[in-house]
Amino acid sequence: MSSINFSTLNRSYFGLTGSGASSLFGSLSNTNSLSNTTSLLSDYASIKNGSYSKLLRSYYEKADEDTNNTSTTNKTTAADKLASSQLLTEKDAAKNLRSSAAKLLQTGEDSLFNKKEVKDKDGNVTEEYDKDAIYSAVSDFVKNYNSTVEAIGNSNTSSVLNSGSRMVSLTSAMAKNLSKAGITVGVNNKLTLDEEKFKQADMSNVKTLFNGTGSYAYNISSSASSIANTASSQLSRMNGGLYTDTGAYGSSYAYSGSLYSSFF
Repeated sequence: MSSINFSTLNRSYFGLTGSGASSLFGSLSNTNSLSNTTSLLSDYASIKNGSYSKLLRSYYEKADEDTNNTSTTNKTTAADKLASSQLLTEKDAAKNLRSSAAKLLQTGEDSLFNKKEVKDKDGNVTEEYDKDAIYSAVSDFVKNYNSTVEAIGNSNTSSVLNSGSRMVSLTSAMAKNLSKAGITVGVNNKLTLDEEKFKQADMSNVKTLFNGTGSYAYNISSSASSIANTASSQLSRMNGGLYTDTGAYGSSYAYSGSLYSSFF
C-alpha cells in the first residue's frame, strides 16, 4: 500500500491540518504505519475529548473507595496470611524430614551403612560401620522429625492432622525397636537420641530401622511426603487460589493492567 501524504489532504484530523498531520505522522509510510497512525489518532482523540482525564479520575476514585473498605479486608487478609504461614511451616518441616530420611535410605556405594576397612594399631584390618556418620544422619532425622511433629501440633488443617497422626502412630508402634538404638519416644510424641547408647547399639539393627524399603525411615518418609503434599495442595486451594504453594499471592491477584483496561 502506498504511503499517505497528509500534506495533500484538505480535511483536518481532530483539529490537525493536513500539513500538521504530515509533520506529525510523516515517518509512518507502510501498512503497519497506517495501523499505528490510527492508534495514535485514537489516543489523541481520547486526550482531546477528555476521556483520558475521566479515566484517571475514575481510577483514583476507585483507589479511594478501596482504601475506605480496607478494615474488613485487612482482617480477612491477616487471617489468611496466618493460615498460609502455618501451612508453609508444616510443608517445609515435612520436606526437611523427607530429605533426612532419604539420606539414610541411600543404597549402593552411597549408602551410609556400607562397612569400611579399619586397621588397628597392630595392622589388623576389619570391616566396620562408620558410626559417626550414621549417628550424624540419624540425629538430623530426629531433629527434623521433632520439627514436623511440632508443626503438625499447631495445625488447623484436618488433612494435615490426619497425615501427621498416622506418622506419630507408626513411631509409637516402633518405640521398642527404636529404644534398642538409643532413641526414646516421649509423651509429647517427640524423639530423643542418646549418642552413647546409639553408638553402642548393634548397627545391623540400626540399618534395619533406617535403611531399605519397608524400614521405619522409609515409612516416615512416605508420611512426610503426604504431609508436604497435603499442605502444598491446601495452600493452592486457599481462598480460590489467593496464595501459591510458596505463600506468595497468586498471579491472578497481581496487577496486570486489567483495572486500566476496564475503563475503556
